[in-house]
Amino acid sequence: AAGNLTYYGRLYNWYAVNDDRGLCPSGWHVPTDGEFMMLEMELGMSESEANGVNSRGTNQGMQLKSSSDDFPSWNGTNTSGFSGLAGGVRYGDGSFYLLSSHVYFWSASSSGVQAWYRNLYTNNSEVSRNYFGHRGGFSVRCAIDFTDDCGVLNGDNSSCAGCDGVANSGLVNDDCGVCGGDNSTCADDGSSSETDADGTVFTNNADGSGSAVYTDGSTETWDGQGGGSWDDGQGNTSTWNADGSGSYTDSVGGSGSWSADGSSVNTEADGTIWLYNADGSGSVTYTDGTVESWPAP
Repeated sequence: AAGNLTYYGRLYNWYAVNDDRGLCPSGWHVPTDGEFMMLEMELGMSESEANGVNSRGTNQGMQLKSSSDDFPSWNGTNTSGFSGLAGGVRYGDGSFYLLSSHVYFWSASSSGVQAWYRNLYTNNSEVSRNYFGHRGGFSVRCAIDFTDDCGVLNGDNSSCAGCDGVANSGLVNDDCGVCGGDNSTCADDGSSSETDADGTVFTNNADGSGSAVYTDGSTETWDGQGGGSWDDGQGNTSTWNADGSGSYTDSVGGSGSWSADGSSVNTEADGTIWLYNADGSGSVTYTDGTVESWPAP
């Protein structure tokens, strides 16, 4: 309706947002997901909240919505001057919903076949962040063009940021991986770290201990004295000691241990316990209380 167009403006799919001809007037652009975060943090949202999804923050949604004193009005405070209005949404099938209760703003940032948006609605004082298919019809706000600290138009300072994330800081990681370091933390101590071509990461310490993180998610450690451990990340683990003893657990609930003298005890997932002595004798205790034993050969 003409009244809705006057009050709420048009709804655009994300293909229009991404069109090279530019949806916004000259000197303006559709803000990125990162620029929306900057706005939210300026209004008091924490950085960790800004990077989250769904409803985030405290009252930033109220600050972005038009107030009852504005025309057209909504139920916010509009202390930001953003004057958000509940223009609703148009789904990919052409249907319109949520007029007067919700507004969705596209960002210029795509996420695969979807793109990031912001959502404000009547019964919420926060700001929702999520992504939606490109065919959806959302509102669009334009932001004035700017040059970041790296001299990039509408940039995010990343092109000249140091390892500390600060533009033009000049800081880089030293050979020890320390931002702005002087290599002293790993100098001449014999430690090293390397990544194989297949992605396996090995860490070796000066005392002979170390670890490995394999591409299947399993990990292994060693203490430099003959002991170590292994964990496949799926419930199967084992630990061994320099004296030949050790223990294990498996993903189905079993566990066991062995001693340096060759004896061992294993507990199955159902509670059955097997005992093996170094001389070859042993016993098994079943869950019904029955015990079976055998002598040394």
